[in-house]
Amino acid sequence: MCKQFLFLGMGGMGMAPLACYVRQQGHVVYGFDDALSPKLEQFFEAQKIIICEQFPEKLDAVIFSTAFPWEHPWMRMARKRNLLPIGRGHFLAKLCERKKMIAITGSHGKTTTTAMLIDHLGDCDYILGGFFAAPNKLPAFYCERNSYLLCEVDESDRTIEAFRPHITVAINLEDDHIGAYGQSENLDAAFGKLFSQTHRAVVIPENNERLKRIAQSVGISPILAPISQQKKDHLSWGENEAVVKKTLTLLKGEKNPPSILFPTEYTPIFRRNQFLGNVEVRGKGMEIWADYAHHPTEIDHCIEKFQWKHGSEKVLFVFQPHRYSRTLQYAHDFAKVFEGKEVVFLPVYGAGESPLDGGTTESIGSHLSSSGGVKSIESLEYFDPTVFYEKDNMPHKILFIGAGDIFQGAQRWVARQHIASFREFLAQHSISFEENFSLKYRQSFQIDATAPLWIE
Repeated sequence: MCKQFLFLGMGGMGMAPLACYVRQQGHVVYGFDDALSPKLEQFFEAQKIIICEQFPEKLDAVIFSTAFPWEHPWMRMARKRNLLPIGRGHFLAKLCERKKMIAITGSHGKTTTTAMLIDHLGDCDYILGGFFAAPNKLPAFYCERNSYLLCEVDESDRTIEAFRPHITVAINLEDDHIGAYGQSENLDAAFGKLFSQTHRAVVIPENNERLKRIAQSVGISPILAPISQQKKDHLSWGENEAVVKKTLTLLKGEKNPPSILFPTEYTPIFRRNQFLGNVEVRGKGMEIWADYAHHPTEIDHCIEKFQWKHGSEKVLFVFQPHRYSRTLQYAHDFAKVFEGKEVVFLPVYGAGESPLDGGTTESIGSHLSSSGGVKSIESLEYFDPTVFYEKDNMPHKILFIGAGDIFQGAQRWVARQHIASFREFLAQHSISFEENFSLKYRQSFQIDATAPLWIE
């Protein structure tokens, strides 16, 4: 039966694929977000998900992102209509009860591992916690006849205890999001409950003692995935590939298993080691890259892999911390990761959190021992590498790192560099042009848009 759902905070990486999955089931899906990127607007339009500016008249349920404020007017409107808003995690857990769920969990690498399994498994529903870089590959897939559902389980909102998977795959565990749990023991207990509620098997890497202890504490004998020598390439970091192989082996033993595919390469994921383009700054050509890493362990792996791939070329890292609570908890670890490297810091992206003393970019800088001082900027609008470097000492590459709005900011920055280079080319060749030219009276519909450069 067709139902009508409203997703609040629909632009989040956990919300957009979920909304897509619900829409594929034939339901009417509305969505609201204070700030949607053009990419997401196009995605929702293509999936026939309705972006609304007014609260819909008829609804069966309201689902909200953890980053969406509880006292937002639309949340109050839902409660006024006796529609108690449901958190994303609890809604997903309920949705997963209808199929054999393969749950991917852990502090890091969930999306990468899920994407690798998606490439391997046919006849299997999935909900990715992000987007594929390939525009024709959707972040979610539903088919009524499929028995299995593959998706990520996020521990950040304390909803992992609501899931009852068929198979649980835990990649790793660190004290990220510890503010939501109070102490490590509570986080361990939450994972223990998830393990105890798993019907068939729990898969963990053989080298993770913490996950072993958690499993044993609830009477579970986990299946250990052997770790081969880590391949420092675009395919894996060892643990990911190990648990994928072991999970596939498990599924082959199922009574009616999904078909197993053997891809020649994995589909790249949006915002993971993603190339944004080549730019020229003051006559110096540079490659621009971006990565979603936002925890010290993820950033350490990201930088190590990036430097391994690009050799001894000079790299400038631009980092935007994500959440004040994480920055407070890991200020020293962030400093350790960036110690001795060329880095520019942006202010913390709060993700709905209020500022915390000790949870700022300055807190990271206070732990750095580098003699050159901390390089920081208030916004990418003001980012100019020539402020930090002489022309002959400019970096070969820039890597923007973070899970906030740094990716969109980096894309805009790249676009501005292209425009600046083109402007310089036009000036050098005495070609007349106008800047910030209004296009309103240059089109039949008189849409009020502006062109950065106009040439006749």
